[in-house]
Parts: sequence; C-alpha cells; structure tokens
Amino acid sequence: MKWMLPLVLLLAACGPNNATTTATSPTTPEQSAVASACLSEEQKAVVGQPFAQSRPVLPADVRIIPPNSLYTQEYKPQRVNVNVTEDYTITRVWCG
Repeated sequence: MKWMLPLVLLLAACGPNNATTTATSPTTPEQSAVASACLSEEQKAVVGQPFAQSRPVLPADVRIIPPNSLYTQEYKPQRVNVNVTEDYTITRVWCG
C-alpha cells in the first residue's frame, strides 16, 4: 500500500496538459504577406461575395471550410483555403 501514493502522483504528472493554444491571424505586414503569397489580387477581392459567383476566380483544388467544420492543419503554401458562412458567402481567403 505504501507504493500506491507515489504511483498515483506519477500517473497524475503524466496526465493531459490543460493549457490551451489558439491559432492567431497574421499580425505584422510581413506575416500577412506570407499568408496571402499564393493569392492574386482578383482572388483577394472575393471576400464578401457568394462562393458560386467567385468560383471561376479560384483554383480548381480550393479548400472550402464551412463554419464549425474540421479540417487538417498541415501547411501547404500554395493551397488556397476559403472560409464561408452557412449560406456560402466568403469570409476569408488564405494560403496554407
């Protein structure tokens, strides 16, 4: 029984870390330039427009991200991502 306390303490130390991290949007001009490096000016201008109307301007392999959806977060600098609202209005266009 004397060995139980050290075992419990050891297991508690190995438990999950409750610290949270959040992804942030680019804040400096240099970071913003990198985040939009794969976009043309025409592609940057589609924010606020319906996705269907903007489809000809975007690449064929564009990744559409609806609200509250899950998506992988691996970084691919040439991939164009489009965040849309529930009615498919574009809210953000970004690279990665």
